[in-house]
Amino acid sequence: MPRLFSKFVYDLNVSADSLKFNEWTRQNLKGVNFKSEFCTDSIKIDSLLWGRCFYSDENYSVYGGCRGEFGGSLIFIERNDTSHAYYLPSTCPQMVERRNGAFYVTESVAHIDGFGRIVRVHDPKRLFKIRMNSLQLPSQSQKFPSLDQPIFNKLPQHREVLIDTTGVTVDLFFESEGDEYFIYSDYQRTYLGLYDQKVIVVLDTLMEYPSRSWSTRSIGAIDNGIYHYSYMTHEIVIRGKKEIKEIENLGDIYVKNDTIVVGFKYKERLRKM
Repeated sequence: MPRLFSKFVYDLNVSADSLKFNEWTRQNLKGVNFKSEFCTDSIKIDSLLWGRCFYSDENYSVYGGCRGEFGGSLIFIERNDTSHAYYLPSTCPQMVERRNGAFYVTESVAHIDGFGRIVRVHDPKRLFKIRMNSLQLPSQSQKFPSLDQPIFNKLPQHREVLIDTTGVTVDLFFESEGDEYFIYSDYQRTYLGLYDQKVIVVLDTLMEYPSRSWSTRSIGAIDNGIYHYSYMTHEIVIRGKKEIKEIENLGDIYVKNDTIVVGFKYKERLRKM
């Protein structure tokens, strides 16, 4: 049986809800740091941001870059060899967690219908090894001048795709009492789901607003067993020839033990073109 989660949803446009949400975070996030102390903030090439740090431990630091609808990538850098990295194509990396000896990568991008994917990497050294200075080169053919097509086609075999969706974006993928769960979103709502043999089983509607976002500031993280997803987006929808709907949407989602806490701000306004 799936775990029963307690759910608390706070509309941060309402003062009373905002106070309750802030009180929960104050009491429950003491000493929590969602950015690893061993991780530098980002990788820059010629002063331009290539990607930020997603994960770090005594063996690896993992960095990811996202180019929106054009996808992204992850690199796994060993502590004892920072001149090379192990490369993994990624829809758009959102969170990296290591558990049970494997890396779990949450990927998501809100382009058109939206896409979400969960990938498991058992051993980064089975990925393709590249020189760090090759990140300076813009195109795939320049990055990998000696990589022939048969080898490139084998890259997907070195990571296991647990689920690959169309129509939803994945916020968090987490384990609780031996089962694995999703928090995910479509254009209308945000949901809790159970992972069951490459299928998402819907368990609950967490809120009547989406948490999908086009912003690269929308990220997932974990510390001390607490999961956190932060999102922010600003969307403009053209309605006919005379009107524009402007949507501002931001919030935070936390999972701590058997409790899911959501704080959101959602606003819509219409204006003339």
